Order: sequence, then structure tokens, then C-alpha cells
Amino acid sequence: MKSSILCIAAATLSSFIGQEVSAAHLRASSTTRERKIVASDNNNLSTFPAYRDFDYFECDVSLTEGITFEGEEDTLESTLNCETDPDHEFGDVVFSLEGNTDEFFHGLDLSHGDVRIKVPIDAVSDHDIIEINDTSSTQIVITYTGDDRRKLVQSPTIGSMFVLVIRVSDDTDSTGRKKVAQSASKLTEDIFDWRNNNLKTVYEKCSDNKLQIKPAQGNGIVRGVIDLKAPSNICSMTYQEVGNWAFSQNEVSSLFTSGSYAKITHKMLIMPNAKSSNGQGCVDFRGGAAWGQVNRSISWYQSRSASYPAVQVHEIGHNLGMKHSGAPDSNGNFKEYLDGNGYMGNRAIWDEEGSNMCFNAAKMWYFQWWSSYHNTVWASSTIQSAKLISLADLKNDRVVSGSNMLLQVPSTDSAFYIIFNRAKGVNEGVRADANKVVITEQNGRTVVSQWKAALGRGESYRQSNWNGSGKTLVVKVTDIDFGSYADIADLQIYLEGTAPDVSPGCKDFVPRGRNKWYDADGADYDCDWYANKASNCASYGDQYSNFGMTANEACCACQ
Repeated sequence: MKSSILCIAAATLSSFIGQEVSAAHLRASSTTRERKIVASDNNNLSTFPAYRDFDYFECDVSLTEGITFEGEEDTLESTLNCETDPDHEFGDVVFSLEGNTDEFFHGLDLSHGDVRIKVPIDAVSDHDIIEINDTSSTQIVITYTGDDRRKLVQSPTIGSMFVLVIRVSDDTDSTGRKKVAQSASKLTEDIFDWRNNNLKTVYEKCSDNKLQIKPAQGNGIVRGVIDLKAPSNICSMTYQEVGNWAFSQNEVSSLFTSGSYAKITHKMLIMPNAKSSNGQGCVDFRGGAAWGQVNRSISWYQSRSASYPAVQVHEIGHNLGMKHSGAPDSNGNFKEYLDGNGYMGNRAIWDEEGSNMCFNAAKMWYFQWWSSYHNTVWASSTIQSAKLISLADLKNDRVVSGSNMLLQVPSTDSAFYIIFNRAKGVNEGVRADANKVVITEQNGRTVVSQWKAALGRGESYRQSNWNGSGKTLVVKVTDIDFGSYADIADLQIYLEGTAPDVSPGCKDFVPRGRNKWYDADGADYDCDWYANKASNCASYGDQYSNFGMTANEACCACQ
């Protein structure tokens, strides 16, 4: 019988991914609760009657993050969902997890997709919702392995992404409520056309083609899009139910069978607009303009925003493991969408043109596209100088010796990420802090980032009691040079009290035909070397003259 097949598959899976224990056992109990197999007689499951034949099924728990409409600052709450494997006997289904989820998953990090649960079918209610209550919490079993499985599910940010766009629309609906406004060919143009600013071009430009967005390939897929006629009851469905219905259709489910040669890594579901208070719209979008799984592969869009880069790039960013980019509002209250330095906030222009920009410093660091130009600086009493070059210059192969694009300043519980936010080239339309050095804080990869400061020439940012040292971290921008070859921001990073006095407006001497001054012992002994340790100027500043100057004459740090 099917339940026997499922139990055998579950046993095989558990031997691979770890020990099965109940959630209650994880929290307190010294013995594993006995699993109860309950014969299913659930008649609430309208979307997927096929899974009524199963007593238990297994699915992977993940976060889903949404985006509000343009100008809305209130943050949508993250939701939990649980997705079955596409090759499961009842196919790819995304269930919503509701009820006592905080208590049930207490102590588990769900942001990496490395938690799997086995669920009794009686725990599933209307609208494909898994209800966690006093009864089901004693029957649902958690299987997890942490880091081993995490390596399997963390979304790669380098390589090729094959995106399947599933258009669910009733184009014959006279009311227009069940229609997707964009035709299939229009969606291809708005998502994949290299001539437009869209999902494809933003990620390819920002990554220097290290991440390539390609239309999915497979039977029935036309230029990345597959068209489905919406079911007659679509206006009584949630966005996840519409997706589950789409995955159950043979045109889609056949693409994920073992004999299929389809190339698909991600799925974008485009469906009719959300219901509104005035009776317009159709699908229940739970207050969001769009939603995307974190560290997994599915995103859901209303027709009205599906062609906007601000929404496409944001939701696929969630699939790639990124959470929101926040900043304080004018009253100092933190808002998750308010950082205008990249697409994981919600400040990009909401139209089909979007904004020419990438992501903030923390997100760019974790995407790892420019890792050759990353540098980690451990703050100490020693002054450390750094040069930041703009993303646009690196994309044009204008490399300056000793420069980096991104700095990380770590502490024991978080890190600052620093970038020169030059508004040029791929980043010319950045929505905040153009041409400033911007500091962002983020504690780990899949975490909300927090804007900390934007600095111009001569400005500093101070963080007290850095790393519990009792000292103040100082990040100071000593110069910003919009050069004919490349644009460079010069920084000093140190703990308070170790900085030399630098004359206001001072600029290191640069000999004609060179990009920096250095002393007679060679290029390693430049003004940055002299600034790196306070005693260097005193010990060697009047010796080793080169280009007609000693360090005391050429370097601001020695004056």
C-alpha cells in the first residue's frame, strides 16, 4: 500500500540525513515519542486529492519572505512553509505552517532549509495549511542534520540559473479578475531580454556574469515560459495554492520526472492580482506584492508587479539566501525595507525600467561575486589604511594596486561591511548615499542587514565599545578621488586614540607618472605603510628619500 512505500522511503531518507526525534524530545524529553500512524479520511484537501491516500508525508521547512508595494514601510512577517520533493508521488507541494510554530521549532535555525519534518495527513487543513497544535505536535517528527544538509540546500550564487516562468491565467475571463495582464511573450521580454533592465541583466551585470540567468528548457516551455489556463476557482485560492495547482498539472509535473531532460533550477509563478477591499483582484496574497522562499527555488508574483525589476530581483534574492536590507527612518525607527543601497531593500523604482543598481555591501560580500577584491580588517590599536575602488571601475578592468571593492570589519558577534557607493555604470541609479562610503552591519549570510552610516571626504563613523574592548571603533574617510582612471576612496580604520593628527585637506604626494609615493626601499613602503604604525614616521620619516621627498614630506600621516 502507498503508506508502506512512504514509510520505506522515509526510513531510507532518515538513514541518510540523521536521527528522527519529535520536537518535544528536542526541547525536553529524554525519550522519543512513539509515532502514531493515523488512517487518513481528510476531506478538506481540495487542491491535491492525491495525497489523501497517504498517512504521512515528508517535507522541507523554509522561510518565505515577501515585499510590500512601493512606498509601504511596514514589514511583512516572514512565513514558514514546507515543501515536498518534486519527484514525490504526489508531486511538489508547498504547505503553509501555522499554529504553534515558534514553540514547536524553538532553538532551530530555519533560514537555511536544513530542517525536514514528517507530517500526518490529518494535520493538513484547508488551503494546504499544516496546523501545528497540541495534537499534531506530538505526531509530527523532525529530522535534521545541520551543516551536512545545509551544504546541499544553500543556493549557489555562481553558475547558471535556469528559471521556469509559469503563467497561470484565464485569458477568456470577461471580468478580467482571473487574467494575467502580460502575455507569455511579454514575460519573456520582461524577465530574460538582455536589452532591458530586468532579472537577467541586473544579476549578470552585478556579478560580472558569474551568475547567469537563463530561460528554463524542456517540453512545452517556450522561451522560458509555460502557459496554464487558471482553474475556475482560482479566486478562492491563496498564492501558494495556485502554485500547488500549477505544479500538479501534467505540463509542469512531467518536467520533473526521472525521464525528463528539462533544465530548471528556479520557478517563478505569475498569477492574477491580489484581492482588494474594493472587490477587485482575485488571489489571496496575504498582504504582499510578491513572495519568495529563502534558500530555495520558488517565488510567487501578482501580475501587476511581475514585470518590475524591483520585485523580480528582490524575490530571487531571497531564493539565493538573502534577507532584507534595512535602515532607520527619520525618527530613528528601524525599517526592514528602507535601505536604498540595493535591491534587498524596497527603494528601487517600481516600473519596468527599475533602477540601475546592485546590492549593499553586506549582500555583495555574501554573494561572493567579487571575492578577489574582498579584504578583512581586524580593528586594533594599529591604524589600518585601505583603498576602496568602485564596482563600475572593476567591471571596466580599471584595477588600482592595493585597492579592494569590499571591506569586512568583524567582531565576535557581527561584522561591518564597507563599500564605496559610486553612482556610475551598473550602479549609476543607486537610490541612496550616492558617491559616499557606506557602512552596513550584518551578522551572517541569511540575516537582515542594517545601514549604519554614509560618509563623505573627511567624515568619520564611531562605534563605542567595539567587540567589548571598551574602545571606540573609528572608520574615517580621508579622501575621495574621482580620478580620470578610477574612482578611489581612502579610509583609516582604528580604535579610538591611535589616529595621527592629519591636517585638514591634506593629500599624500603622488609623483608624476605614478599612482603613489613610496620610499627608496620600494613600493611596499608607501604612505599606507607609514600610517599603519605610529612609530614608522618617527623612526624612518626623515630617511629613505624618493622622488625628491621623504615620508615626512610626502605623507599626510607623518605631518
